[in-house]
Amino acid sequence: SPLLILIHLYTLITSFLLTLKFSISFLLISVLMLAVNGIIDQKVKLLILHDPGSVALYLASFIVIVPLSYLLFRTYSLKNTISQMLSIHIEMGEKREKSILEGLSELVFVTNSHFNILSANEAAQKAMGIPSSEMIRQSLLKLLNLHDDKDKPATIASLSLYKILFEKVARIIKGFYLVTKKGTRRPVLIQIRPLVDQQN
Repeated sequence: SPLLILIHLYTLITSFLLTLKFSISFLLISVLMLAVNGIIDQKVKLLILHDPGSVALYLASFIVIVPLSYLLFRTYSLKNTISQMLSIHIEMGEKREKSILEGLSELVFVTNSHFNILSANEAAQKAMGIPSSEMIRQSLLKLLNLHDDKDKPATIASLSLYKILFEKVARIIKGFYLVTKKGTRRPVLIQIRPLVDQQN
């Protein structure tokens, strides 16, 4: 019966999307309405008398659909719980990393692959005299007045930035100076660490 198939499908869908209680309630109401219809409708009565095997099959299908709905509900609920736990774990990891970065005395900048700043720690904000919100999307090399030992401005090529991104290996670079607003040259040790996500 198409109606019976629709009732079963709706029961399974509601157990997946809503709650098991709602889907079972719908199933019981459907069975009750079919039973009442069988008592009132004479044609249905005759069908039951002449074909009890089909009636038994229909009843069995209603019994079987209950554990299926329960299994579907439990599976979806477990997946949802695991997903929530993973989200909490990732969020805690991000907060922990942010806390560590904020506590470092070194200047820490996070950039995209085009070397535009995405964030900076508190030490970097104090040293540059600029809040992190104003640094975002600025070019790192334009913001940092870096020069090499020959007093030439640092470039992507001189820092081997593209090579480091390609190799995906952390590297420490020496021989550069940070020129302050007063013109003072301060030697710096630069550590570049590529961060690779699931999309590489």
